[in-house]
Amino acid sequence: MENMFNYLNPIAQLGKPKRSFLFAFFTNIILCVVSEFYVYLVGKNPLAVGNYIIFINAAFIVYFSFRDGMLGGFTTVCLTILYYFYIIYTRHYQGNLLNSGIDTTISLAFVYSFLAFSIGYLKQLIDKLIEKEANARIRLETILDQLPVGVIVSNTMGKIEFVNNYTQKLFGKYVKVGNAIEKNAENTMHHNGIRASRNESPSVQVLATGKSAKPQDFVFTHANGEKLYINSYASPVKNRAGQIIAIASISHDITSLKKEEQKKNDFINMTSHELKTPLTSIKVFTQVLEKKLKNKQDTESFHLASRINTQLNKLTMLVGDLLDVTRLEKGKLIVIKEKFLVKGLAEEVIHDLQPISTQRLILKWTTKLPVYGDKERIRQVLTNLVTNAIKYSPEDKEIIIGSREHDNFLEIYVQDFGIGIASTEKKKIFERFYQVGENSTYPGLGLGLYISAQIIKRHKGKLWVESEYGKGSAFWFSLPIYRMKKARNHLSKPIHPAVRHARIRKSSSKKSKGLMLTVPAKR
Repeated sequence: MENMFNYLNPIAQLGKPKRSFLFAFFTNIILCVVSEFYVYLVGKNPLAVGNYIIFINAAFIVYFSFRDGMLGGFTTVCLTILYYFYIIYTRHYQGNLLNSGIDTTISLAFVYSFLAFSIGYLKQLIDKLIEKEANARIRLETILDQLPVGVIVSNTMGKIEFVNNYTQKLFGKYVKVGNAIEKNAENTMHHNGIRASRNESPSVQVLATGKSAKPQDFVFTHANGEKLYINSYASPVKNRAGQIIAIASISHDITSLKKEEQKKNDFINMTSHELKTPLTSIKVFTQVLEKKLKNKQDTESFHLASRINTQLNKLTMLVGDLLDVTRLEKGKLIVIKEKFLVKGLAEEVIHDLQPISTQRLILKWTTKLPVYGDKERIRQVLTNLVTNAIKYSPEDKEIIIGSREHDNFLEIYVQDFGIGIASTEKKKIFERFYQVGENSTYPGLGLGLYISAQIIKRHKGKLWVESEYGKGSAFWFSLPIYRMKKARNHLSKPIHPAVRHARIRKSSSKKSKGLMLTVPAKR
């Protein structure tokens, strides 16, 4: 029954260029036979064929023109006109009735032909447009099916309309055409070890905001039990008027990249740990050598040993940065928060770094508020920013370290007047292993700002830069101001003895004479 309805429904025939006159031909023959049967056997008045047949035939012409194009329309017109002449002949029209019948038939032939042409042409034009759009869609879907990434297209109501082959292989039963976005694979994934919420889905974000969603990494467990790492993002699809008509989500399988990155991190971590022991031994021997040379008043040799010790300090800090990176990747970077004054910490950093700086380090502190954070990690951040300023402003006379209070946060800045940072590089400088300038002549691994940004993030603050190329830079970071209730809650949690011992030992070593380590400048 449904197939019969679709066959008779002219709208269902739109976009089907294959046309035939047979259906129109036989249908009109049946109409003529039924009409003759009615006037002869039912009405018993052959002259009773009147205006009703004109309107019925007009309706049939419109119908077949819209269903089968001009071929169907003109088939109906020809049979209708022949039927009219058949009526004139079989009813023996004479005189004025004959002339009137012929004139009316010729007039109707022109009217019917115009209907058949205009409606049939319009139908065929619509067919071509629909076929063109269908072919374009088939081409696009074929191309998308060949892509080595997952593609999901959903409408503005949140229903999935298309998924390519790669998506089916990647997610299987979790993604189906017709499902709501809320039920797709993005919401079965995990993000940073926590099940992804609905709002973390890039597609849902686009649906809610109308803007592109940033790429996110998720962990997805395949039906075969394999753990996959997926990078997913989404963007709105807009028409020429700028209105959103669909949402496209792209998913990359980055499992192999993650595994390679894990191997690299494991290698760096192992190498760094292995390097720490000989570096520590060499440093001890160098300090002993320095002391003996100083006692013997061998100035030249003492100077050389001091330079060796300085380079060992830099190498030790490089190894420390590599270890910090691996800890950050594994989420194992230890942060122990306490109440302290950053001003005193800034004074210590200036005291430690002024001897190796040709610039004058100036403290412009305007606050007396304590903060709540990890003092040694903040020392690491502040030291890195100051050494960066020293390195990237070698010909300037001063570097300023200052502070201000803003919205329950203490904001600290380190300002230099050196080479500055181009606007195109501002967003990249906090990435791992990135250094300003493609062919930077400044030494370093490019890890300092990345580590600093992650440390500040762990403190629920942020690190940013204000810079103009050629006029210097100001690096800012914010820390939460100390709150008594928050501190009590923190202090009520016991600290592991090994962690406490390591922190005390590290703090003591930094205060020991001749053992001050300086962070190599990186950006």
